[in-house]
Amino acid sequence: MKPFSKCYYLNACGLLLAGLIVTGISVGAGAWNAEKYGEALNLKDRYFEVTEPFTSMQLISNTANVVVKATDTDTCTVTATNMPENTIKVTVEDDKLCINAVPEHRKWYQYFQMGVNPSTSTITLSLPMNVYEQVELQNDIGNLTLQNVHADRISLKSDTGDVDLQSITGKTCSITILAASHFRKYRYGNKPIFSRIPVTWN
Repeated sequence: MKPFSKCYYLNACGLLLAGLIVTGISVGAGAWNAEKYGEALNLKDRYFEVTEPFTSMQLISNTANVVVKATDTDTCTVTATNMPENTIKVTVEDDKLCINAVPEHRKWYQYFQMGVNPSTSTITLSLPMNVYEQVELQNDIGNLTLQNVHADRISLKSDTGDVDLQSITGKTCSITILAASHFRKYRYGNKPIFSRIPVTWN
């Protein structure tokens, strides 16, 4: 064996051994434990009741299942479950309801879950049964459901997840889906919505 090749083999074995040691330490410390990972994220349930009037709404989410539905009620509520602490903010500005569920600062271990899947976050927005000027929903990762919502302009964007539209009406409806796991679930009434193609109805 050439000395040069022998050096490569020794380095490779050293790196492999170091990897095994680090993996063993992380497993022993519970770094791949979903329960401990959830505790590190400090997941909490949040509830908001919106008392200020608004004519439009915008919801931006990073990683959550999002449900927006209009109901026979005069009260607008936002319920968030399994959300990392201080992640979701609900405000009303210039007659627009703004819901921001994107963390300002993410810790390093939130980018590398190492196969650990913590409890799924869910955001449920219950709206009064009105006709809104604009409804805008943007969700990066997670399912998106829109039920019984009526607006002049509806804009939906989903990067990854199922999209379920039920009884929605709008003068203009723009839907952008970047990736689809179940094509059959992307439907608007009897009209299929195709992945990777923005769809607009007038």
